[in-house]
Amino acid sequence: MNGAHDMGGMHGFGSIVDDGDEPVFHADWERTTFSTGMAMLLTGRFAVDQLRRNWERQDPADYLAESYYERWLVAITAMATEAGLVSEQELATGEVSATGPEPPGTTWSVEPSPPAEPPRFSPGDRVRARVRQPTEHTREPRYVRGRLGVVEHHYGGEPLPELAGEGIRREEHLYRVRFDGRELWGPGHHPNDSVFIDLVESYLEPAP
Repeated sequence: MNGAHDMGGMHGFGSIVDDGDEPVFHADWERTTFSTGMAMLLTGRFAVDQLRRNWERQDPADYLAESYYERWLVAITAMATEAGLVSEQELATGEVSATGPEPPGTTWSVEPSPPAEPPRFSPGDRVRARVRQPTEHTREPRYVRGRLGVVEHHYGGEPLPELAGEGIRREEHLYRVRFDGRELWGPGHHPNDSVFIDLVESYLEPAP
């Protein structure tokens, strides 16, 4: 979706500063939150795009005010509640209820189902990222929409992020596409700079 989370390629946020000394976790709750989220994904019941979808659905003001692991906490709480792993009452009281929620069956197929159709594009093909205004989760960043690129590699099948965010697996062909920096940000950009982005087939259209 178009939201506060999609900052790629945008101006006005300043330089990225890396002093090399920042710890991975600043507090024990961050470590616990990350471990819980990864454990949920490793069960095979959830797709990583469900985690991303719940990050993106937050109010923009909340998203921008939260720390990285606060966003994780909001997302995995929503995932667990939607899946019936925890109830609203348990979250409010911090106590396990007498009956508890009824966990549903597996919501995410871990078995791949390769696309039935052959790939539409091959390495070397010129493509254009489609101009779309999605209202839900997507993995096509705004700054590449409408831009020309060249297919560098065909990976094979990958779950379509829009459906994977809903826990539905439908695979599409996935490509690594190279975008010239000048195509993305204008003629003043360095001619040797390129950006490589992995995009599924329905995000692309042929270009002359």
